[in-house]
Amino acid sequence: MWVRERDAVDYALVGAVTLLLYLRLPFRPAIRDRLRWIVDSVATWIEESPEAVVATFVVVVALVGAAFVLGVVRHAST
Repeated sequence: MWVRERDAVDYALVGAVTLLLYLRLPFRPAIRDRLRWIVDSVATWIEESPEAVVATFVVVVALVGAAFVLGVVRHAST
């Protein structure tokens, strides 16, 4: 994969800042517990109604696709 030098530096800086913030963040256990609760909720939702997950995914993909096409058309018209 080809990556520009500026992008690699940006990714390294973002990673470093994220790591430093994580190490200095005072409420790490609370954040970790909250993230686990969110993941458990999503997993339960997927297990209970996979049809709803697929339907939601289809709607999100359709909206993102429509926004992309609208952006292309709008850019082409200018």
